[in-house]
Amino acid sequence: QDDFGWLHLGPARSFGDFLSILFAPKAHGNLRPWSENAYFYALKALFGINSVPFRVVAYGAVMANLFLLDAILRRLTLSAWAAFAGMIFFLASPAIAPGLCWSSIFNQPLSTFFLLLALLLLIDGRWRAQAAVFVLGLGALETVVMYPAIAALYIGLYDRARIRLALPLFAISAAFTALH
Repeated sequence: QDDFGWLHLGPARSFGDFLSILFAPKAHGNLRPWSENAYFYALKALFGINSVPFRVVAYGAVMANLFLLDAILRRLTLSAWAAFAGMIFFLASPAIAPGLCWSSIFNQPLSTFFLLLALLLLIDGRWRAQAAVFVLGLGALETVVMYPAIAALYIGLYDRARIRLALPLFAISAAFTALH
C-alpha cells in the first residue's frame, strides 16, 4: 500500500510544480527528494506503474553499493579476500532484501550508496567531493546525519592529523537536524 501512495506524484505543469514535487516534504514530514520524490516521479513518468523499472533501479543501487564496498575494503585491508568477504556479509544482511522488494524503502539502498561513496571519496582524499556527496545523501534518508561520525572514525584511525576536517561535517549534520 505504501508504494501506491507515492504514485500520485505529478504531472508537473510548470518548473515550480516540479520543484514542489521534488522538494516538498511528504511522508511524516520527511524531505527525501532523491529516494522518494524523484524516484517515484521519474520512474512513473517514464514507465507508468510497471514495477520492473523500480526493481531494476533498486538492484542497480545495491550493485553500486557492492562495488563501492569492494573499493573501500580493498583500500582499507589491501586484501581482495577481505573485500569479497565483506560483500558477502553485506548481502547476507537482513536489511538488504526489503530494499530490493519494497519500492517505498528505496531510501535504504540509496542512502547506503551516498554513505559509501562519501567514505570512498574521503579515503581517496577528495575532501570537498565527499562533503558534497554527504550533503546530497541527506536528501536520501535522514540517518545520513551520522556520516560525520563514520568520517571522524576513519580520520582518527588513518589520518589523525586531519581530524579537524571532520568538524564542518558535524556542523552540517547539526544544521540539517535543526532544520528537519
